[in-house]
Amino acid sequence: MRGRYVRLERQINAFESTRLNFCEVEIYSCSEGYWGYNLNGGGDCLNQCGKCQDNQCSVNRGRCYLGCQAGWWGVAESSVGDCTKQCVNCYDQVCSQSKGICTIGCSYGYWGVDCTLSCHCKDGHACNRGTGQCQNAACDSQYWGPACNNSCNCLDNAPCDVNGVCPGNKCAYGYGGPVPGVCTYGMDIIKLKDIS
Repeated sequence: MRGRYVRLERQINAFESTRLNFCEVEIYSCSEGYWGYNLNGGGDCLNQCGKCQDNQCSVNRGRCYLGCQAGWWGVAESSVGDCTKQCVNCYDQVCSQSKGICTIGCSYGYWGVDCTLSCHCKDGHACNRGTGQCQNAACDSQYWGPACNNSCNCLDNAPCDVNGVCPGNKCAYGYGGPVPGVCTYGMDIIKLKDIS
């Protein structure tokens, strides 16, 4: 907006008003949905606002005035703009706008504080979104444990029992553990050559 003379007036009551007169006013801004204008040196306004409500952000830093659109989060710590990260595995894509934490729980098939852990229930059944425990109490054939988050790691991808024991106590190559047949972690295996 440009103007040689601009007058702002506020009517207080029928007898009083407050007036403010400006001379030589220049107001610079970016088009809606863009930012990048620097008050000191101008700018090109080529940066798009993040996923801001009503596509509105500040022209100099890209901050979202009204918060993020549903399913998006992120508060900028520099001049990169707000609301640039998507809510991941959140029920109905609802997460906190500052940290991205799912506020009403995880989507189907996920669990945990940050909803990054996958459910491993038999036949694709749901798990408890807080604990990961399968609602039908059975883990997928390649997993075991209360939350079905321990891999079996059995020889030839054989299924393990509910306690994680592989058939014949045989682990896949490179796996083992302190309990025979429970293949809980990878091991460094050194192949020894027969020197004859």
